[in-house]
Amino acid sequence: MNVSLGTDIRIENGDFVTNPTGDLQLVSDRDCLVQDLKHMLRSPADALFLHPGWGAGLEQFLQKADTPLNRLDLQQAVQEGLESDPRMQAGSAAATVINWDRDSIQVQATSTPIGDPNPLSLILDLAGGDINVEVI
Repeated sequence: MNVSLGTDIRIENGDFVTNPTGDLQLVSDRDCLVQDLKHMLRSPADALFLHPGWGAGLEQFLQKADTPLNRLDLQQAVQEGLESDPRMQAGSAAATVINWDRDSIQVQATSTPIGDPNPLSLILDLAGGDINVEVI
């Protein structure tokens, strides 16, 4: 099944990306989904005024201690963030904290887009006040 996962303006490092002619570059389907998920996971909860509930709110974990409850809360926040996108298969998200120390937290996550047999694999790195998301 071939499902469109959307089209949007390509954004890198917070800026629109242009072609040599000055036209805006676009990103489509799986690349669009990945870009949108990265932005949502990096954003505070309720970051968009007109879209209540958008944003994962992961920044709250940057100053928390490494406890079993905090690990579960972080894993659940990542899973809920991934599954909040209607282009992801319900129940397909999983997240595991792979490192939590004083300076950084790393989370490995997977989730499967609708109509795609291949899950997305992500590494989230929460460190120094920043949240980086990388597709592996």
